[in-house]
Amino acid sequence: MDNSVAKARQAHFWNNDPRLHGIVDNISDSVVCTDIKGYIELFNNSAEHLFGYSTDEVIGRHVKFLIPTNIRNYYSNYLAFYKKQERKHPIKYKQEIKGCHKDGTIFPIHLTVEEVKLSGFHGFIGVVQDLTGSKAAEQLVQKEAFIQAISNSTTSILVKVNYFGYVLYGNTVATKNYSLDSSTGIAKQLFTDLFPLSNITLQDIRQTIDDSEPLTKYRIPQNIQGEIRYTDIMILPLANNLDEALIRIDDVTERIRMEEIMVQTEKMLAVGGLAAGMAHEINNPLGVIAQGCQNLRRRISLDLVENETIAQHLGLDLVKMQEYFKRRHIFKFLDDIQASANRAGSIISDMLDYSRRGASSFVLVRLGNLIDMVLRLAKHDYDLKASYDFRHIKVYREGNENIEIYCDQVAIEQVLLNLLRNSAQAMGTYRQTLIKPEITIRISDADNFIKLEISDNGPGMSEEVSQRAFEPFFTTKPVGIGTGLGLSVAYFIITHQHRGAIDLQTTTGKGTSFIIHLPKNNMCYVPNDPHC
Repeated sequence: MDNSVAKARQAHFWNNDPRLHGIVDNISDSVVCTDIKGYIELFNNSAEHLFGYSTDEVIGRHVKFLIPTNIRNYYSNYLAFYKKQERKHPIKYKQEIKGCHKDGTIFPIHLTVEEVKLSGFHGFIGVVQDLTGSKAAEQLVQKEAFIQAISNSTTSILVKVNYFGYVLYGNTVATKNYSLDSSTGIAKQLFTDLFPLSNITLQDIRQTIDDSEPLTKYRIPQNIQGEIRYTDIMILPLANNLDEALIRIDDVTERIRMEEIMVQTEKMLAVGGLAAGMAHEINNPLGVIAQGCQNLRRRISLDLVENETIAQHLGLDLVKMQEYFKRRHIFKFLDDIQASANRAGSIISDMLDYSRRGASSFVLVRLGNLIDMVLRLAKHDYDLKASYDFRHIKVYREGNENIEIYCDQVAIEQVLLNLLRNSAQAMGTYRQTLIKPEITIRISDADNFIKLEISDNGPGMSEEVSQRAFEPFFTTKPVGIGTGLGLSVAYFIITHQHRGAIDLQTTTGKGTSFIIHLPKNNMCYVPNDPHC
């Protein structure tokens, strides 16, 4: 049959009433009508625009060419199956599928198919809606949700502002910690009002947007509830919007403190090496001083014949000379000089011995000897800047000091030294009080543990401070006095290295006690060794 004749015949039903054709052409949705076999009989103006074909190009062709090739057979088989079944109820079909443009572009569509049985005609009306815009909008929403999820997962404060400094968006960290109130209209709140400590001005925001160049400010100090913390702040102009910028605020306090500690550690290593060399150098003159005192005593002693011989030769009375030295306290001066030289030598010896023991190892240690060593080191520790001097603190020792335990001697000495130093610093104002500073070191046997208790009669701690006492970098000391690592290191040594426990008991105005429990069965324990 001639194709033009076939087209005319197939389109006869739809063109029989010009009113119907006019209505269909003015519908905003695309309308495609086919016979029972799926051949197109009507193709309205919207369909021409959507698929890129003219009506003359599609009339008489099977509708499957309007969908991608990979699903054409499915719909052809579906129509054939429907016709074979001869269902009594009209077909109704709705689904999101893909459409195929004349230029080969694949795009999303929503297809609604209704079966038509009317005036001897049997076919289908298909209404097609273009989902390209809605899908794009949906993807945009998904992308925004994804970006928002990322921004809400970061620990940084992220705030989007406009050219005038008003906040347009704040992530979870920003809204949780600051007064971002979306109920009153987030765009009514100025960034500089919400973040007054950020050191960011409206001029900074506008300059960044105008120049399209990021602005970064480092280590901005902020006093937050009495604690000095540091932030890095960056203003980033948004590339796709000339009137907006993103402000990122990062808390870098811990990083800065770690950097300071690393610098301090390097200094201490250098000082330690220098001190070791100086100690050897100092030992030499100390030896000369001690030996000189001893020789002075020998040179005026009545027991040496040579002393008497030389005195007689010079016409001196050695007995009267000794009496003169006694009355003028010369012998006492010599005793003091020799005692000081011996004390200085002992200090240097202790420090060298403490610094030379490097590698950690568990050995059997008598607790009394360990405490002796720690107290000797502590007595050399005084700091006029921190207003304390351990030599003016009375130390009491209680309990069985003959108890022996396997431990890392250097590490436990470090723990006890830190605790004693903390107590001494806390009682640094004892001169202004009537309370004489005292520290008690108590040893006791507690089942499977050895209990070490270090107590003082100092000012104690508040509940808030005591709860944070073992946190790294937390300190109540002034800047330059403490790093906030002493107690956290002590906690690590006791709990991790020695599988023990350390507790804190304190009352404001009534002193502080640190209670250490060391297990007795640490003989073979090596940290991180699963076989021990």
